[in-house]
Amino acid sequence: MKTFRKLQCICSLALLLSLNAFCFGQTSDADACLRKFEKKWNAYIKALGNVEGSISWKLTRNGGPEEEKAVYVVCSYPMLAKISDSLDKPLYANVTGKDYSFSVFRSKPEDEWTIERTLTDFPNRTPLPLSFPKHFADPPNHVANPVGYDIFNTLGVGLFGVDCDPNLPWMTSSEWIDVKDISPVEKDGVKYLSMSFEYKRPDFPESITRRTDISQHPELKSYTLTGDVLLTTDYFLIAEGTFHEEWLRDVNDLQVEITYDCDSYKVPLPQKRSIRRFSKMFVDGENVEILLEEEQKYELKKTNPKSKKWFTLSQFGLPEPELQEPKPNNVRYVLVAVGLALIIAFAIRVYRKRRARA
Repeated sequence: MKTFRKLQCICSLALLLSLNAFCFGQTSDADACLRKFEKKWNAYIKALGNVEGSISWKLTRNGGPEEEKAVYVVCSYPMLAKISDSLDKPLYANVTGKDYSFSVFRSKPEDEWTIERTLTDFPNRTPLPLSFPKHFADPPNHVANPVGYDIFNTLGVGLFGVDCDPNLPWMTSSEWIDVKDISPVEKDGVKYLSMSFEYKRPDFPESITRRTDISQHPELKSYTLTGDVLLTTDYFLIAEGTFHEEWLRDVNDLQVEITYDCDSYKVPLPQKRSIRRFSKMFVDGENVEILLEEEQKYELKKTNPKSKKWFTLSQFGLPEPELQEPKPNNVRYVLVAVGLALIIAFAIRVYRKRRARA
C-alpha cells in the first residue's frame, strides 16, 4: 500500500510538473504558448508606459545612394504620437490621443497646421487595449484601434515588414497560423525561445491593398508567410528572424536582427534594428528585383506622463473636435439589473425565513 501511495505521489508530481512546464518543442503545447505570448505582449505594452525619443534609419536600395529618415515618437500608453522631420520644426504628426486620433501636416515650419484626418468614434472612448483579432481586419479597424499594433511596429519589435504590416502578436493569435515548433535554445550564452510557423490564408482581403492584381486574378488572393524567429525570454520580443512571403505576384525574403537595452528602463527598449530584404516584384508586366538594406537606431528615454503637448489638436493651434456621447452598453445595464433583482429576491427570501422562524 505504501509503495502504491509513493507511486501515486510521484505520478501526481510528474503530471503537475508537465502541466506547468513551458513549451519544450511539442506542437500540442503551441496554443498554450501563444496564449502566454499574448499575455506577455499585453504586459509589455502596458509596462512600456511613458517613453519618447528619436528613431533614425539609413537605407540603400540595390546598393544605390544612402537614404536617411527620422521620426520622433512619444508614447504615453494608451496614447502615441509620431512626429516627422525635426522635433523643433515638425512638418507632420500622426497622433492617437485619449479620445480621438488625428494627422496634421504643413509644408513649411512657419505655416499653419492643416488637418489631414480626424477620427473620433472610438468605442466608448475608453483606453484602447492591445487586442488581437482572429484574422486580418480591414484598414478602418486598424485606425479605430491602432495603439497596440502601432507601438509594436513603431518600435520594431513585432514588424515583419511585408505589404500589409502584420506583426507577431497579431498573427500568432490568428486562426490561420500553424506553429511548427516552439523550443528553448541558447545562442552566444543567451537563452531564447525558437519558433517556426506558417501563416497561410487562402482568401486574403482585397481591401487592404490598392493594387488591382486581385480583381484581375482572383487566384492571387492566397497569402503565405513562413518564419523562424528567436524570441527574448522576458517579453517574447523578436531578437532575430527570417521570413519568406508570397502574395500576389511578389516574393519577399526578410532577415531581421534587433538588439535591446535591458538596463536603462523597466522593460527592454530597442537600440538597433538591422533589416535585409530581397524582393521579386511583378510591376507593369515585368519582374523587378530589389535589395533593401536598412539600419535603424533608437534613442528612447522616459517621458513625462502628464505632458499633453502632442496628443490634442489644440496643441497644434487647431480647434478640438466635437465628441459624441458614448453609446450606452444596454447589455451591461440589463445584466446589472438582473443581478440586483436576484440579490433583492435572495434578501427578501432570507428575511421571510427568519421572520417565519421568529
